[in-house]
Amino acid sequence: MTYLLILIASTIIFYLARHFFKASKAPTNSNAIKNDTQMDAAIQLTPIQFAEKYLSKQGQVKGGTLCFWGHWFGKPYDNIHEITAVEYDTGTNILTLRFSEQETLTITNPLGIVEYNNRLQINQADKVYWQWYYYGKKQETENLLYYDITKNSGGITGLTNANWYKVDWSDLTSTKPAVLLT
Repeated sequence: MTYLLILIASTIIFYLARHFFKASKAPTNSNAIKNDTQMDAAIQLTPIQFAEKYLSKQGQVKGGTLCFWGHWFGKPYDNIHEITAVEYDTGTNILTLRFSEQETLTITNPLGIVEYNNRLQINQADKVYWQWYYYGKKQETENLLYYDITKNSGGITGLTNANWYKVDWSDLTSTKPAVLLT
């Protein structure tokens, strides 16, 4: 009989403790309780708004992996490029993003800029020019590489000066965003 009372008391204590600890971990801020749609809310921006937001250090996306019209730079999610500066030239309609490893992304005629909590998407552009220094080598002119990807009526074409491998541009498609930073 004593064994049964100890077992029942232990079970009650266990459930009460479990309930107490679970309740203490519940969010107290109503902003912390959001559904998935609210957590990944999209913000539509013009190029000017986008540049101003990042100049004032209020951009949501700090960096990520790059993809251009469905073509990944490196393997998906294999590297992180951190945004350090954003410029927009209204005369030429060119948006320039600078990154922590001295990389530069130049987007000509960007349209449909959408900022999410965890990614930046530029849906359309006429041209995307990605420039970086060969990783692991000195940042000198002879180690400066590029992707030059252009969209025109005939489709999307890519060029590069990287000569240590043959880039397969067959994954370029206009159904994907011109730029995805995720």
